[in-house]
Amino acid sequence: DLLEESGIDVPRHVFMSRDGYVSTGTGDGPKKDDDEEGGSSICREEPEIEEHDDHIEVNGVTINKPFVEKPVDADDHNIAIYYPSSA
Repeated sequence: DLLEESGIDVPRHVFMSRDGYVSTGTGDGPKKDDDEEGGSSICREEPEIEEHDDHIEVNGVTINKPFVEKPVDADDHNIAIYYPSSA
């Protein structure tokens, strides 16, 4: 989100949060809803993920393998690289 706010181009991306994180950037992921008191925005959608031999689908968006999975936390450098089964 910070890169986009600063006018820096980012690659096509999706995000999936299991802890309620909601991005304000352009990546496909959970949408925000206002809470019932009209306060801050919260995520009300459960993430949907399907892994196939040559691609992954996150919330209905298809990303072809190979791709890199990176945690949201910038200090967490535990990435995973997913390759197609034909590689």
